[in-house]
Amino acid sequence: MKNVKKFLKLFSLLLVFNSVSGQKATLITKVMEEWFNLRLQGANTRQPLANYSDDNLFFSTDSATVIGCLKGYKRSEGFKTGMIYIEDEFSRMDHPVVVKILEDGRFEARIPMWYPKVVDIVFNDQEFQCYIEPGQALAIAIDWLAFRNNENDKAIQFYGALAHINRERRNLPFSKADNDGLAKQAKKIKPHEFKAKTLQEWDIQKRVLDSILTIKKYGDKLSSLARAELNISMLMRLYDYANERKDQRRADPSNTVLQNQLPADFYDFINHGNIEDNAIFISEQFSHLINQMEFGPLFKAANLPDHELHMIGMEKIVRLDNMRDSIAQNELYLTNGKVYDLIKLHRLIAALDPDLRSASNDSLINYVETIKRSLYNSFYKQQADIIMEDALRKKEGKGISLPGSYAGALFKKLIAPYAGKMIFLDFWATTCGTCVWDIQQMRAIRDKYKDSKDFVFLFITSEDESPKKAYEAFVRKQKLVNTVYVSSEEYRYLRELFGFYGIPRYAIINKEGEVLNRKSEPHEFMIEINRFNTEVQHPSPTKIY
Repeated sequence: MKNVKKFLKLFSLLLVFNSVSGQKATLITKVMEEWFNLRLQGANTRQPLANYSDDNLFFSTDSATVIGCLKGYKRSEGFKTGMIYIEDEFSRMDHPVVVKILEDGRFEARIPMWYPKVVDIVFNDQEFQCYIEPGQALAIAIDWLAFRNNENDKAIQFYGALAHINRERRNLPFSKADNDGLAKQAKKIKPHEFKAKTLQEWDIQKRVLDSILTIKKYGDKLSSLARAELNISMLMRLYDYANERKDQRRADPSNTVLQNQLPADFYDFINHGNIEDNAIFISEQFSHLINQMEFGPLFKAANLPDHELHMIGMEKIVRLDNMRDSIAQNELYLTNGKVYDLIKLHRLIAALDPDLRSASNDSLINYVETIKRSLYNSFYKQQADIIMEDALRKKEGKGISLPGSYAGALFKKLIAPYAGKMIFLDFWATTCGTCVWDIQQMRAIRDKYKDSKDFVFLFITSEDESPKKAYEAFVRKQKLVNTVYVSSEEYRYLRELFGFYGIPRYAIINKEGEVLNRKSEPHEFMIEINRFNTEVQHPSPTKIY
């Protein structure tokens, strides 16, 4: 009940807190305000959502636009770009967008969208968030001096149809489950007791939140966002508890509480929160919730039982799908709908890349069509088609031409010395432990093919990720031959081009200089090498016309 008392205290404080109805004196000049208005009028392609109930309006690939200015910005500070970070949960691809800053501080960027999102915007390592919808434009004025001093409340002002929700979102009573000490609770509290206690706290917080939302007179969208945050937070607490028990049981096998199995109905807590509410897609925690579902209880269906290990290819994939569907329905209380069908799309990505490369195109298409028939709506089915088309392209070895953008031109210049070779690309950093480990593990493969006329391993890092001295020392120790050390600005453009936030990130460039796979794994390098070697040793018969 400790967390409930904290929340009730917050409630009482909110009742006497005077919310700001508007913004303080404008940060922008009259000329800048006119530019804002002009760009806002030209960039909006649809009306802002009144609420999140209509799936046909909520799910959309109409891009969004962010415009703005950094008041007090000077080029002498050493940066000319920022970044907007957004993820497509349907394809599991990151879509960072470079924000080019003009000398007078103005900036503008178009953002790919799939549904309303809260996105992160970063300028010179200073970060803030904004809410944006498909087809909408948002203008942002930033007092750069105040922003650098982390005074975001007075440093940032919003303009346009989405200005109000961005201002008020800061004041929303986002409540989160108290996960401090969860490891201790997993050791001391039995599953049915922990679940009952959490559901009770959840109900109390729901009632308190509803009271706050009514008194503060928040609109439909803001209220939906607050409720979704509460629901996801409590769901995550229960999933985290179950996962924590597994970890603690391995570390402390003698603990009697940990020996208690989860009740058969433990996961029916999913019905306590409306996971089909579109607002949960907007939450920053949504991808973490999906990860908990996919890589928690469902993960035990990742491998076949011993008596079915002979299965391969399509037979294996279909069998694993059936196992996961059974666990989802009978143990996790997940049924077909927006959330579980999103997990199905993730499974489809994993199955098609590269597990089913040996299958015929017809069998792949039939497999995808079978999955599509059960998907939630036409938007989901369109995403399945996109996944299938990309898988077929990679299966056939067809690349994607580099764009004619600055990022495309930059990368073409970097790979020009390796023209005519397949390039195995590694974005890495000396400060990234996984990156360093992978490079060390791949050394034998690099040595084997160091004189190859057909393949090359290319390593790219930047001054931000890899301090110069550490970079040079590691390159010497690992005998990395083909390395590129770029500026922070250049690295941002490469992030946008290959769609990644975290590292290591791997990609494959074919001999024509096209992107074969912009989200690869080290073992896929060997797949391509072996495929090429097979083609060289057993060339296809020459066709006679």
